[in-house]
Amino acid sequence: MFSVVCRTDPALPPAESLAVIVVPGNTPGIKVAGILDTVGHRATISPRIHFENVRVPGRIHILGKPGDGMEIVEAGVFVDALR
Repeated sequence: MFSVVCRTDPALPPAESLAVIVVPGNTPGIKVAGILDTVGHRATISPRIHFENVRVPGRIHILGKPGDGMEIVEAGVFVDALR
């Protein structure tokens, strides 16, 4: 499973169009392209992930609702992933 911060409507400002979606790891088009060499974060791995024409069905995978992404990120849910 991947938690991905994305824009749901390019016509809106980023703060109003960000969403956090959960993408199953076996979704076609996801490629893990190696592990990044991080400084100081040795307890977890940081893979380089490429999404190519990945489609996520429906809204069942959105955390919160479209536009809640900034609030979710600011709340610290993904602090470690963003460092």
